[in-house]
Amino acid sequence: MAPTVTRTRKTYTQTTLTSSSSSSSKTKPAKPVVAKSNSDVLLCIKPEFATLIREGKKNHEYRKYKLRDTVQRLWLYETAPVSAIRYVMQTARPKVPGEVNDPTGVGNDDFDAGKKQSKYGYPVRALWELKKPIKMNDMRTRFKINPPQGFMFVPEQMVQEEKLEDMTKLF
Repeated sequence: MAPTVTRTRKTYTQTTLTSSSSSSSKTKPAKPVVAKSNSDVLLCIKPEFATLIREGKKNHEYRKYKLRDTVQRLWLYETAPVSAIRYVMQTARPKVPGEVNDPTGVGNDDFDAGKKQSKYGYPVRALWELKKPIKMNDMRTRFKINPPQGFMFVPEQMVQEEKLEDMTKLF
């Protein structure tokens, strides 16, 4: 059977399985449509880099891709062994190699010299810590999402339920 996937801009709407040996087709129920925020993105990050950001030693998050200009905050999903969202980072327009000009941050000089694969550096403008981390199971049950491979737009429900003013502002 070859799956045929129909997508909308935000989520999968229908998956249809068809078989070349049969003229019948089976339709699975559509996944629920989850409203997404245009200003908030969920990123996967290794725990050691999240720690460096929290300690103020890493002042840019480097990525190979450019996010939409509407993005203002990065929700940091720490991979195993943490497997949770613990921090929300305020950011600004990404910088390109040669624009950071700040030797104090981890990786900044290599980025400016073009030695990294990453082409965009998202500045860390502020950082909040959630009072209670959102673990992988909570992401699935409360917000109907799985941790992204790279990034995804945050469900609007998460932005509404996990307000910045309820978090601890670290800087």
